[in-house]
Amino acid sequence: SLPGTIVTRISVHDVDLNPAFTFSFVKENNSGTKFAIDRNTGVVVLVETLDFEEATKYELQIQISDLLHQTEGTLIVHVLDINDNPPVFSQDSYQVTISELVPLGHPVLTVVATDVESSENITYRILSSSKMFSVDPTNGTIFTINPVFLMERKSTIRFLVEASDGGFPDLKAVTLVETEIQDMNNYAPEFAIEYYNLSLSEDTPVGSTLVTFSTIDHDWTRENTHVEYSIISGDISAQQVLDYETDNRYCLTVQAKDK
Repeated sequence: SLPGTIVTRISVHDVDLNPAFTFSFVKENNSGTKFAIDRNTGVVVLVETLDFEEATKYELQIQISDLLHQTEGTLIVHVLDINDNPPVFSQDSYQVTISELVPLGHPVLTVVATDVESSENITYRILSSSKMFSVDPTNGTIFTINPVFLMERKSTIRFLVEASDGGFPDLKAVTLVETEIQDMNNYAPEFAIEYYNLSLSEDTPVGSTLVTFSTIDHDWTRENTHVEYSIISGDISAQQVLDYETDNRYCLTVQAKDK
């Protein structure tokens, strides 16, 4: 209620004929400066806005006088709660790091919102589209609902979580969740070409570059895409000169291995 709102009018009965009453608060029992009383009419009005979280009721001691006699009475004002405080998250944003390929249902983190009126009815939901994560509506725990992969080499996934207090009106708060995905070495390198066929002259000098292999690795960090090459079968000496009459065909197996 706004200041100036009439709370009540004090009614009084006196057997004397047309007595003139005066009304006042008993100062030592008046609840602060929240209320005022009209001296002549006994109308009690609100002076300051009430807050249920500050006080749920006020007991006002009122003195009534007819200039000769006086009496006192108590006016009890009960404050009704309205939903005027939105929930508040414990953090403006949350950051967490998880690895690729965590199992379905893996808890990522828990967001927490509180309400000075009541935190029991707060519910949570993810606002922005998220194919990998969901949130428990009752306790704010965020968990995986699909395999977690790096999407387009983006290492951080961001989404918004909303907390609602379910009151009337329904007040809400929003926080940002930033999830950093750690790259796991879950892809083996792949040769761009499966077979390489070379034709060489037998007088090709020792140490000549014959071919440069290339591979594709769908991991994305440097440590998971560093590839080393080695000949694992059909090796020939690095000092051997080619001789068509001795051997006109060589078959080598090359291995590409990441770290």
